[in-house]
This record gives sequence, C-alpha cells and structure tokens, in this order.
Amino acid sequence: MRLNPSEALHSRLKGNLDDLVKVGDHDNYIGKINDALSTAQALLKQEWEVTKYGAFAGLVKRLKMLPSRVRRWLATRR
Repeated sequence: MRLNPSEALHSRLKGNLDDLVKVGDHDNYIGKINDALSTAQALLKQEWEVTKYGAFAGLVKRLKMLPSRVRRWLATRR
C-alpha cells in the first residue's frame, strides 16, 4: 500500500514511523510502536471500507456513526 501525503491519516502514519527512528530508550520506543500500530490499524480499516464500499465509503462511514436509535428508526421507514 502506498501512502498519500494529502490525507491526514496517511501523514500521521508516516510521522509515527519516522518517530521510530528518533527514539532512544526502550519504554519510549514501545510507546511509539503502539502509536504507529494504532494509526496503521485505523488506516487499514479506512482503506478496507473504501475497497468494500467503493464510492459509497464516506456515506457508509457516516451512517455507521449514527446512534443505534436513529438507525432503528430509519430501518422502520423502508
């Protein structure tokens, strides 16, 4: 996968990976690895949703953030 420097999550992952080179002690290194891993997981999830839903990925993401009560209401309106 290639990183897109114009997208925030991609830039954050690149920054996290660059920070791994600058770390000195072990405890700080583990913290930086955890930061990079959580950013990578969020990025991979986002990219998977784009792959799965295509052009509708943004809409699906917003719909998933709706409270379950609203989703139930929308389901009854169909």
